[in-house]
Amino acid sequence: MSILVELGVGVAVGVVLGLTGAGGSVLAVPLFIAVLGQSIGDSVGLSLGVVALGALVGTLGRIRTGMILYLPGLTYAVAGALVAALGQRLGALLPDGVRIGAFAVLVAIVAMRMWQQTVKDPESTRVVRASLEEGGETSGPACTLSPSGKLELRPRCLYRLALGGIVTGVLSGLFGVGGGFVIVPSLVLLTGIDMHRAVATSLFVITIVAASGFVGYVVSADAVPVALFRNVSLGVVAGMGLGTVLSKHLAGPRLTRVFVIVMLTMTSLTIFNTFSTSR
Repeated sequence: MSILVELGVGVAVGVVLGLTGAGGSVLAVPLFIAVLGQSIGDSVGLSLGVVALGALVGTLGRIRTGMILYLPGLTYAVAGALVAALGQRLGALLPDGVRIGAFAVLVAIVAMRMWQQTVKDPESTRVVRASLEEGGETSGPACTLSPSGKLELRPRCLYRLALGGIVTGVLSGLFGVGGGFVIVPSLVLLTGIDMHRAVATSLFVITIVAASGFVGYVVSADAVPVALFRNVSLGVVAGMGLGTVLSKHLAGPRLTRVFVIVMLTMTSLTIFNTFSTSR
């Protein structure tokens, strides 16, 4: 496999992660399978690694903005990291065809939700991206469950954050997705924060959850394609930088729809390749 192809795959994943603040992992698995010829198990594990790296780059870029909500994010991330291994074990029990079919259903649900968002609330698609600009008004601190509006991590709040983390962790381990498409809307719903803070906190959570899943993959795998991982990772880092720059000019409903089309196309190609080679 050409190094340029591997770098190109990484750049594609990084650009998507940089533009949307999420979704890079949903694209990574099909690319690892269809373009790089990896098995579903290796694709899931490697996807977690490169997405964790890309999310880490995005997180480091946001430290100075003060938009990351560390305590709610850490609660979410720890719960997800603890169950990521469970998702991996569940995935190992499923035949490749079933696992890819389930992944396709997940992608279809995410794609439908994203497309509907561009129609019903197009303005929200302009801020779900990895821009380093603060922009937008904030709606208060996380978990404002009291009339005073103070940050109060009460049991009810902690429980819901942990539950969101568990769902994210299982999806991460099972399908190799970072879970940004789950984390961002759930953080907004559970905490009432604005989308900019949700995206920044989501990258922080993805870094921890995806890294946990990747460690599990490295420990359990017979052999990790180190050179492949290195080349794709370099592409992801470059893609994150490019995506961050492009996000200032391209983010919006049109970009979201293009991403949905690409995501569905790559997943369809993955399904075709999987079932055609299994005959």
